[in-house]
Amino acid sequence: MQIMVLVALLGVVPSLQDFDASLAEAKARHQPLVLYVSRSDCTFCLGFEKDILAPLIKSEEFAGKAQFRELMMDKDAAAASLAQRLNVHVTPTLIFLDGNGLQVSRRILGYNRNEFFGYYLEQAIAQAIGRTK
Repeated sequence: MQIMVLVALLGVVPSLQDFDASLAEAKARHQPLVLYVSRSDCTFCLGFEKDILAPLIKSEEFAGKAQFRELMMDKDAAAASLAQRLNVHVTPTLIFLDGNGLQVSRRILGYNRNEFFGYYLEQAIAQAIGRTK
């Protein structure tokens, strides 16, 4: 119950509805697609959202510079299939793609409460932005 309440409260980034449309939007805007892959039962995902992702989004540091979408890989068969196609086995995973679906920064696997984690994420986003302009 407590986990579900946290998930409902966080809703940090928009859910991925259509992968191809999100790529097309990123391409049209010359921005990377930052794909956050999660699971509904992932406690590390909740920690990542609360500690890192929510403050990053709230800061608006990357507003208008990158498209953020969440793929909850256990949402349905289509989401599970896309996660498999993207070779995701660990959650959370962050994948940085250009509008053609090519990875433009090294993916980030898992989450630990390392004090430098936010810095590494910001560097990966900045690198992805630089490679999609």
